[in-house]
Amino acid sequence: GVRLSWRGRWLAQLPVSPALGAMLLASLDPALHCAEECLSLAAVLSAGDPVLPPAEASRQLDDAAAKSKRRGHGGRAGSGDDSEGDDGEAGLMSFHRFLAAEGDHLTLVNMYSAWDANGRRDDWCRGFGLRPHVMRRAGDVRALLHRSLRRLLDQAAASRADAAGRNPATAAASKAHAADEPPASLCIGSCGGDGSLVL
Repeated sequence: GVRLSWRGRWLAQLPVSPALGAMLLASLDPALHCAEECLSLAAVLSAGDPVLPPAEASRQLDDAAAKSKRRGHGGRAGSGDDSEGDDGEAGLMSFHRFLAAEGDHLTLVNMYSAWDANGRRDDWCRGFGLRPHVMRRAGDVRALLHRSLRRLLDQAAASRADAAGRNPATAAASKAHAADEPPASLCIGSCGGDGSLVL
């Protein structure tokens, strides 16, 4: 039968498209220092388009402001630390603070990081013209991907430890198979001495 490489085996266990899975596996190279950012990007791309069309975003802000006034509060929704005042275009214009000159992907990473840093609040999303349910889904997907990668890295570390404990004859017999094992250096963030995930 067909024998998958370690990359193929790992891709099959990641709940994202093969292209996003390949990006995540490549990001585990500690020399790249981008695993956390790639996790966020894969999560947002898998969750759907988080950005509301301008007309819908403006309508959402106006609806939220009307509800706030009925409750006796002034200002527009999402007017916390990251808002840009009470101007009618504030929520729509403020979206531009996420823009990255390097392209849309880094813009999405910036957006996710800001959402996470601001308490993952629905009103914050509305203030920036984002879909709260898509951002929440992205948070769930990111957590799932993080757990999946950790499990794969931990399994690989356990496999290496098991191989190191075998007698010389068994080790020699499995040498050909070992050549297709993932490198010990793969990690998310900082690495332990055995290449395992360190949070």
